[in-house]
Amino acid sequence: MKKALLYTILSCIYFIGITTKATAQQKTTDKAVFMYNAHKKPMYAGCEESKDPSVCLTHKLNEYTIKHFEYPAEAKEKKIESRVFITFNFTKTGKVTIKDIMVVPNTPEANNIFKKAVTKLFANIPNVTPGEDENGNKIDVLYNYPLIYRLNTPE
Repeated sequence: MKKALLYTILSCIYFIGITTKATAQQKTTDKAVFMYNAHKKPMYAGCEESKDPSVCLTHKLNEYTIKHFEYPAEAKEKKIESRVFITFNFTKTGKVTIKDIMVVPNTPEANNIFKKAVTKLFANIPNVTPGEDENGNKIDVLYNYPLIYRLNTPE
């Protein structure tokens, strides 16, 4: 199960950040900006010397996800699979919160099951060093992260 998840996550790695390009530069520090527009990206411990902190952050999120991932029992029983798109908010204080969860297909049953699973999965995600704007002010930074819940089926 973890091998399939790892493959899925790694195949989605380039999706992250690319689809979140904001249409306009945001100048105020009271509004969140997408990762693409942050002057200094949020960073996990161990990413300080990385050439690309965004890639390092993605790797750290992948490691956390693989370590803590559990397929929801109810979804297994009912053979429900889904794609889940999570928007994280890396806050000015470094706390990582979930801003939005989008479940595809968008059925009431899948929404209920997978939103609970994602909330549980990321309940104890470690804090980050906050992102900054061009003036060195700490800012909230939004980051999209996809997960694919796929059951292993014999081929």
